[in-house]
Amino acid sequence: MGTHKLLLPWQRQTVIDHVLDAWQASCVDKVVIVCRKDDHELAATIKRHPVDLVQPETAPVDMKASVLCGLHSLIDSQNPQPTDRCFVAPSDLPTLQTQVIDAVAAAATDPAHVVVPRFAGKSSHPVLFPISVMYQIIKIPPDRGLNHLVDSVEKVFVDLPGEQACPDIDTPQEYRALRDQH
Repeated sequence: MGTHKLLLPWQRQTVIDHVLDAWQASCVDKVVIVCRKDDHELAATIKRHPVDLVQPETAPVDMKASVLCGLHSLIDSQNPQPTDRCFVAPSDLPTLQTQVIDAVAAAATDPAHVVVPRFAGKSSHPVLFPISVMYQIIKIPPDRGLNHLVDSVEKVFVDLPGEQACPDIDTPQEYRALRDQH
C-alpha cells in the first residue's frame, strides 16, 4: 500500500488507534497485539495504549503464526482457565465497533462453540474461540490457515446488521472506499 496500513489516518487518529480503542472500550479483559520487532513506528503507536505488545524475535510469516505468538504470551501471562475465551482478529479493521465485539461475546453461551459474526450473511471478524480450541492452532497443518480450524469445530453465528461489518483493508482502494463511507 506504500504506507503502513495500520498507521493510515482514520477519523482523526490512525487505523490501529481506532481498532485498539474499540477493543479497550469493549467487555474484553485483556488485549494482546503482535507486531514485528523491526516495526518501530507501529510499536510506538501501540505502546500508547494499555495493551500487551508481543514482538517475537522472528517475524511471524502469516496470521496463524501471529496468533500463536499472541497465544503463547497470553498463556505465559494469564494462565487461562478452561472456561476462558479468546478473540482473534486482524488489526486492519478500521470500522471495528465495540458493539460488535460485545455482541459476539454475549453470544458465547456454549463453552465448546466458536462464535463467528455474520454481516449480511457473510462470516467475518472478530471470531471468539474457547481457549481449548485455541490450543488446537498448533495442530493446524502448515499449508492451512485459521479458517481450517474454524471450519472443523462447532460454531455459533451471530447475525449483525450489514452496516456494522468490519472488513479488513488490503489495498489502497479498499482503504479509500471505507474512508469515504465513514
